[in-house]
Amino acid sequence: MQVTVKEIKEVFKFCEESYDHCWKVLGALKRGESTKDLANDLILFQERLAFALFKLQNLRNRIAQRMRYLVEHKKKYKKEWFAGRMKNLTSYSTGSNQVINIGKAIGDAFAFFFYRANLDLLESQYLHKRIQGFVSGIGGEGELAFLQNYKHLDGKLTIYHGTTSILRYGDFSFYDLLEHEITEIAELKTKKLEDNKLELSLTLIGTKIQKKPKEQVLSTIKPHAGMDQRIADKLKKQVEAIAKIVKSQKNKNNYSTNLEGSFYFKEIQDLYSQSGFVKPIFVHAGDGLLFAGMRFPSASLFTRTFNRKYERLINNLPQNIIEPAKKLVKQNSKNNGLIMGQLLYNPDFGDKNTSGTIPLFWYPLDGSLLKDLYFSHFIVFSLFNPVHLIEDLQVQGYYVDSKYLSAETRKNKAGFKKGVQHFDLFITYIVNFLQSEKSVLSSVLEAERILLETGTATMSYIKPQFIFDNLFKIHDDGNDNS
Repeated sequence: MQVTVKEIKEVFKFCEESYDHCWKVLGALKRGESTKDLANDLILFQERLAFALFKLQNLRNRIAQRMRYLVEHKKKYKKEWFAGRMKNLTSYSTGSNQVINIGKAIGDAFAFFFYRANLDLLESQYLHKRIQGFVSGIGGEGELAFLQNYKHLDGKLTIYHGTTSILRYGDFSFYDLLEHEITEIAELKTKKLEDNKLELSLTLIGTKIQKKPKEQVLSTIKPHAGMDQRIADKLKKQVEAIAKIVKSQKNKNNYSTNLEGSFYFKEIQDLYSQSGFVKPIFVHAGDGLLFAGMRFPSASLFTRTFNRKYERLINNLPQNIIEPAKKLVKQNSKNNGLIMGQLLYNPDFGDKNTSGTIPLFWYPLDGSLLKDLYFSHFIVFSLFNPVHLIEDLQVQGYYVDSKYLSAETRKNKAGFKKGVQHFDLFITYIVNFLQSEKSVLSSVLEAERILLETGTATMSYIKPQFIFDNLFKIHDDGNDNS
């Protein structure tokens, strides 16, 4: 079956219109608007986004099918034509995946709003590996059918996991509109019947089963009588996995504290304000951090996916960045090194979601900046030299374990009575989520203070959780639930 450029453009146009509508709804939600139209748009938000992703995944599957066909019949085609066609199809497949990832980034922002009172549960979702693409086939049809017909269940809003990257266990969650929390996670199984009818079987697991043993939870699972045994066995495993993540993992040695952190909001805003279409603009943030920003002229989703030369920008970046990057070098240090990254997305537009963080959409940044960032009209690269932060920690008496240190430095532990293991985990908070080096240093020092205060342990495990007050005030009485 042929896959034409015209068809691809039509799918991308549909997705672009869907994404734009969803973005407007998210913007109204962030601004705290409360209208009847917004309530209706929120109810339809996930369905609109899901159908766009479903179309993209079906297109992606058809491209893969066409590529397999061409490979199987390779001898029928001229070598040059075959190579060119495979190159084009590969590009269309990659582009479709990128646009799926953009849609899921929008879905993550939506889902986080309803999970913000269940941060422990959200953190548990990260235990599962990332789920690539979007579900298709019978399963996808069933999930879309459920979403269409059950946007709420017993007064609880349906949250669809398929439109997100952060919700990885289960197919749906249910948000209690009165209690402002997630109360169930569910698995959906679909069976195709005659006359193109679908039989849907939903299994719900409550999020407050902490005291129930696993055997008791599993004994309540009663697969439909007509369910295939293989599917029933899979369902039990999935329910067991969900039951495990909703079980409270309380530890009497857990301690928490609130720190007023600092972030590079102003620097990113300045970068956006100064950036143009000709060449990258650079803004220095911390001693070891440089941001580079580049805007692109307005273009359709299809054009900016396939016709923009990101490689050209990346290849030209070193020529422009040499002078600004020199300011990141720490004089008289043997451990200078530069780490290059991209804000929000990986190069393939895969997500950078990390436990304990908040989607960038909810950051206190200008709405136009965020939209251009999410929709790839504005690209932000970072250049980070971790030696400044590392040596600040060393001044405080810490041995720092980092792969960015020279072998000689890593071996030298003399004179240090305390240390920071897995330091490199902090780097993602800085380059991907804009936390300042100063805040990272403060969190380490605060962890040490708590450790010394309790006096019962020799090691602590830091689990950061970003909290923005304006986002976490969710109760009608105005009480801050953070």
